Amino acid sequence: MLKNSEIRKQVTEWIKPKRLIVFGYAFLFSLITGIIGFVVSVIVNMAVGILSIPIQIISKVAAGGAGLVGNLCYFIMTVVSAEIIIVLLYIFRVGYLRQMLLLREKEPTVTPIDFFKLGFKDYKRTLKVALRLWLKYLPANILCILAFVVLFIGANYVSDNVTALITLLSFILLLLICVVWSLVIALLYQTTLYELAYDENTTNAKEILAKARETIRGYLWKWTRMNIFYSVTFGLALIAVIVVLVLLFVFGISIVENAGNGAAVVVSICMILGVFIFVMAIMACSFLMHYFKAKNIYNLDKLYNEIKKEKENQSMVK
Repeated sequence: MLKNSEIRKQVTEWIKPKRLIVFGYAFLFSLITGIIGFVVSVIVNMAVGILSIPIQIISKVAAGGAGLVGNLCYFIMTVVSAEIIIVLLYIFRVGYLRQMLLLREKEPTVTPIDFFKLGFKDYKRTLKVALRLWLKYLPANILCILAFVVLFIGANYVSDNVTALITLLSFILLLLICVVWSLVIALLYQTTLYELAYDENTTNAKEILAKARETIRGYLWKWTRMNIFYSVTFGLALIAVIVVLVLLFVFGISIVENAGNGAAVVVSICMILGVFIFVMAIMACSFLMHYFKAKNIYNLDKLYNEIKKEKENQSMVK
């Protein structure tokens, strides 16, 4: 099997002639889904706000534990609304992956907005997969809600230091278990999108998740390293750029404060240029992020096919 570095090298050579197309498709997808996600979140949050009005009224009027119940209900509705948005956008993620994979053809026939059509062609199965995944995350969600209930009780109904400390430690422990649980599920089902993208609607949702779990078995660390490579490198580069630019900005302010009138004007102009460069750098980083995310799709796709071949060879030997 090819090393991750060899896969990245092959993908880099292939993607060179289509660099602008790949970036354009990735940027447009992020823009459109961002707008859709924003609109859906506004609608869902308005619904949550309307539904929470009677709960908040009861909480204010009633005494005792009504405040806890009201805040808990509002928190649960907020969490559920966020997860509804994630499940709905899962359809677009599958369509986007199929769209990007079709770009590998010598004469691609897809348009930048074909992820709608490609995502909705088997949306029922995609939603079932997303819901099954959500059920796997459900214990983590319950633990998260329970953790904040414990924190709320500790902040409002606990007075002595020992009980407060126990409450805080319980909150941290529950939150830690929640994070670990979510991380394990995320790692075990990393190939789910690729299973959906390649399967021609012949496998049900339960089998898709079983195939994803089977594909990653024995290659979990290899896939994870490939998946996070660009995220880590890009994240570190972005942090470095922001830190350097902020330091330059702060340094410029200190010069202005200590300079005379004439020098201050010159330095002020330089600072305006610095702010412009800062904004341009952030935009450039954003463009690079979309490009690297799109490129990583092909890295993971290449690795996915390598794993499939390796597993087929292993089954033939057996």
